[in-house]
Amino acid sequence: PSVSDRSSTSSSSAGPTLPCLTLTDALRWRASREPDTRLLSVCTDASSASDTDGDSSADTVDIVASCSVGEPLTAQGLLKRADRVASLIRTGLQLTAQQQALVSPIVAVAAAPGPDLLAGLFGAMLAGCVPAVMRPPAPAPSSLSAFARLVRAADCVGVVASQPVAKLLKAKSSQPNLRPPLPPLLELDKAKKVAEKAAASDSGDPNSKLASQTDPESAAYLDLCGAGSPQDDSLQTPGSSAPIGVRVTHRAAMAACQCLQTRCDLQLGRDLPACVDLYSGGMAFIVACLASVACGHHTLLMPAGALSLEPSASGAAGFLQMLAQRSVRDALCGYELLDRLANLRSLIVLGTDRPRAELLAKFGRLLVPLGLSPTALRCSFGCRVNPCLTLPATDVDADSAAIYADARALRQDRLVPVDSDSPNAVALLQAGQPAPDARISLATPSVRGGDVGEILVRSRGNVEPLTAATAAAGLSARTGYLGVIRQVDSGPAPALFVIGAVADCLTGLSGCCSAGGGTSLRYYPADLEATVVRCHPAIVDCAVFACDSLLAVVMELSCRESDALDAVPQATTALLRDHQLVASVLIVCDPGAIPANGRGEKLRSVLRDRFLSDRLDPVYVAYNL
Repeated sequence: PSVSDRSSTSSSSAGPTLPCLTLTDALRWRASREPDTRLLSVCTDASSASDTDGDSSADTVDIVASCSVGEPLTAQGLLKRADRVASLIRTGLQLTAQQQALVSPIVAVAAAPGPDLLAGLFGAMLAGCVPAVMRPPAPAPSSLSAFARLVRAADCVGVVASQPVAKLLKAKSSQPNLRPPLPPLLELDKAKKVAEKAAASDSGDPNSKLASQTDPESAAYLDLCGAGSPQDDSLQTPGSSAPIGVRVTHRAAMAACQCLQTRCDLQLGRDLPACVDLYSGGMAFIVACLASVACGHHTLLMPAGALSLEPSASGAAGFLQMLAQRSVRDALCGYELLDRLANLRSLIVLGTDRPRAELLAKFGRLLVPLGLSPTALRCSFGCRVNPCLTLPATDVDADSAAIYADARALRQDRLVPVDSDSPNAVALLQAGQPAPDARISLATPSVRGGDVGEILVRSRGNVEPLTAATAAAGLSARTGYLGVIRQVDSGPAPALFVIGAVADCLTGLSGCCSAGGGTSLRYYPADLEATVVRCHPAIVDCAVFACDSLLAVVMELSCRESDALDAVPQATTALLRDHQLVASVLIVCDPGAIPANGRGEKLRSVLRDRFLSDRLDPVYVAYNL
């Protein structure tokens, strides 16, 4: 089955398509034609802003309820600042045209969300380098060490940092934790002075004449895909030469921006609030940093890190009040925003895995008293191959947004619809509709021959460009995710339902009580973990992994250690009853023991390595061998 190319009905109402093929050309075009266009404003807590900027002028900060919207960054201002940063990079790194022709050097950009980050991002592009945006490190030794490892793993030739980050990295107390040592450090605050000195010089430095890449197939930036968190042990392996991140081309980035423009009806000057973690990469990074340059809208960015975990946090409340007072039609967020929303036509959750049905259902129930339609909460899907694989449509009915499949048949790659109240029902949410030029199909495994298969996509928005031979053969790129294509009543085109990542699936498990054994069945960790979390009220989170064909279950419990043993038999019984699986190893840990990356995805391989190397520090370990 396949999803054919589909022309969007709302393309005529969206903004005009730029006559540009690269992000740098789009910035130059917009700065020359629409210099005063507002591109980005960062929203922060008004209480903290009033404490630190009490003497600022009233025309630079617009207070909206309990949320302050900073001074907007215009297209002309961004290009001016980016040119200065480009001059700083050329002067500081002394890159010649021959070096850039051989390979585009990677430059790390570390700054807080805002104008400095965008200036460093586009400045590196204008200098002919490939920027890699990284989360600024905290003063903690683990954070500094993780930042140094990430810079080393990305093979960066320099680090462009804002003044607070550069001060931290230069501090004497930070040097013992920065191992391996960092490459040359360039401060953004010195960009203006360096640019003025280069402009006044008549020496004709050849480095200053280097032009940015204009080939749409050249790399625009390095997407780190949420790597480099302090909990990620995958970068600690000595001598590891495996490449990290994905080089996203200008063509793929522009295609993702145009897809977002079509789906959200983005026009010049329209406000688009977004509460995302841009350092997690993928579509969140594109929404926060790139889309406004290509589409011309005004991004109101609330960094996800500014939100407190409490539902009544002032930062989240201010963002919600801003949405209500500005009467916005569309907004985008990550799973970090779990509070009430009102006056929205749609709230798009940017996801990189199977949509979390239970979490979205709980979130949706909060919207019912506010009068918001149940279909306002929708999901999108992106992956390493294509960060904007699908976006939700505006005509999705509540009945067709989810299907319920038999879990037992799903393990055999067969889709058998059942009622929602069936004891073996698994909810699969629609992941949205493909981009207008995308063609999605399934590579059904030949051994199984069922309804479930790996998702294949052929689109100009793919990160890896198709070769001439591949394009002539009509081949598509593999996404690494399993899914189902099913016709729904809400539209003429079939819908895509994502089930899970191929690499995370558990196969060949021993202790399986199903007919045929565990070797012929495919178990999805999300289903097993949901079963364990439901079986005991003290279990706050769970992660499963396979170790030598044995199923290991890690449970985070928020109770006394004396009561932790009560959860072990209940988890064993629940897995045996619902999935016919025997948990060979059950590990009880304190909350926070399960590592996760910047996207909120569980690092199950890191968890397994910690357990095998005796670095997990569990409360209790039970064996059923």
